[in-house]
Amino acid sequence: MLSIKHSTYLKIISSHSRIICQVIELYANTPEDKIFLYQEIVIQGWNAYSRSTRDHQSKIKLLIYKTCFIAALTYPSSSKKSFTTQLKDMDRSKDHQTAYQILLARLKQMNYINRMLMCLYLDSVAMEDISEIVGISIEAIAARISKGCRHLLSQSSIASTASIDEP
Repeated sequence: MLSIKHSTYLKIISSHSRIICQVIELYANTPEDKIFLYQEIVIQGWNAYSRSTRDHQSKIKLLIYKTCFIAALTYPSSSKKSFTTQLKDMDRSKDHQTAYQILLARLKQMNYINRMLMCLYLDSVAMEDISEIVGISIEAIAARISKGCRHLLSQSSIASTASIDEP
């Protein structure tokens, strides 16, 4: 029988599945890596959640992001060198899907930290919260995001299909 804390955690995982899937899509390439990374996120998330106090539980979204990125940065990928842009999101129109695939491909070309920062920024996470998740100053984050936006916009295929406002 599951305890109340276990069932609450499962609800949290379910309600934040979009964040988890987004990070997995950015960091794992093969189906096996995606399954492994998902399991790793759930396990590390449980460890972090079970240690958190009630005060920290109010920032559950930040805990999920932090757990996802820590797991993604430390998991032993079987194919870190491979590159995939396949997308399984059937809700998007063809033009939006193509733009999203291009954006995903450009994000995957960035290093792990910049990829994480851009993911958080594109998901409209506040700079203060990004700083708390990543552990670097807001100024450093703003500089990296600005550079990342310029990099993404310098690619003509992205610039013509999507607009990104710099911080």
